Amino acid sequence: MMMIDETWNLVMSLDNGTKLTSLIAILALGLTIWQGSVTRKHNRLTVKPSLIFFDNFLSDNHQKGLFIINNGVGPAIIKELTIIVNEKSVRIDNNKDDYRSVMQNLDLTSDKILYKVIPTGLYIPAQKNEPFLWAVNDNYRDPVIVKGFDALNYIIHYESVYGEKFEQSWK
Repeated sequence: MMMIDETWNLVMSLDNGTKLTSLIAILALGLTIWQGSVTRKHNRLTVKPSLIFFDNFLSDNHQKGLFIINNGVGPAIIKELTIIVNEKSVRIDNNKDDYRSVMQNLDLTSDKILYKVIPTGLYIPAQKNEPFLWAVNDNYRDPVIVKGFDALNYIIHYESVYGEKFEQSWK
């Protein structure tokens, strides 16, 4: 309590010009800190990724398959990609052998479909897509392929450049 009284007496002993200058300086410092906080929140929003899975098998264009599309305004950094089949989950990022095994169990062999392993750390820029599963020779209406695709579920974990974590699933 003694220190507060001493500080108050010191402030009261200052002339009015010094008091006003100190008050303006303290208010300016507070405003600067607040503005920095608002700017930081805005910057995080301006680089927020938004990944979606897009299956394009029915259109007439030449790119038929399953794509990861970044509809956000910032890049997405892939952290993990998991496939779920019959309630069994398998990480398939950086793991071509397990991915191939899952596909073979669904009878989705290389003569029917092609797939791409999405590596951990893959950087998907804003407004870009990454194809990772597509039918060979437009066999996308083959009953085996349709049945196999129906059994697949994907979950992708990704981050913004600020390290904010997100998750998206397909099915």
